[in-house]
Amino acid sequence: TIKISRKEHTKINFHKRQLEKFSKRFMQVGYKKPVHLGEFDIELYDAGHIAGSAITLVERVKAKNNKRIVYTGDFKMSPQFLHEGAKPVRSDVLIIESTYATREHPDRNKLVHDFIEGVREVTDNGGIALVPAFAVGRSQELLALLYEHGLIERTYIDGMAREATEIVLSNRGFIRNADALAKAANECNWVKDIADRREALQGGS
Repeated sequence: TIKISRKEHTKINFHKRQLEKFSKRFMQVGYKKPVHLGEFDIELYDAGHIAGSAITLVERVKAKNNKRIVYTGDFKMSPQFLHEGAKPVRSDVLIIESTYATREHPDRNKLVHDFIEGVREVTDNGGIALVPAFAVGRSQELLALLYEHGLIERTYIDGMAREATEIVLSNRGFIRNADALAKAANECNWVKDIADRREALQGGS
């Protein structure tokens, strides 16, 4: 956010001092481990979206009219290769993000099949399959799928996805099939400089 604001010459609403104050108040919390903050109890549940994503339950346990308030950002109920699906959390009040509320997503199995076949078709014909993906979550999912389908040797990983993959692998408790992702990361090609990037764009030749 700061980097973009500087490039676009827009106002930055927080600075280093605010970030330092924030870091001092930061608390690491695991899933299903209630935290007491004043009169409130807060508990996190796996949102099934990306590593560490959470659905938040807030309660005033000692209040006579206690309400279970559940807040969630992105979540996914159906399982992915690296994540179990989120489990429902009982609530009296539900606050939910709705970016894709009106969209019906295609069948995941068909998407995976079409993606793998598309990559194979391109590479078998001497082409280069360039796959833009979110650095956190999607890149790791695709990397693991390419490994599972025997396409990892000529795969190159670049940009923020490299660091994100290392962070995810250092927190394996937040994903499933971690060994497959680790093997994928070990066997793929990490783009570290311009020479590596040129090699990737030439199809590894």
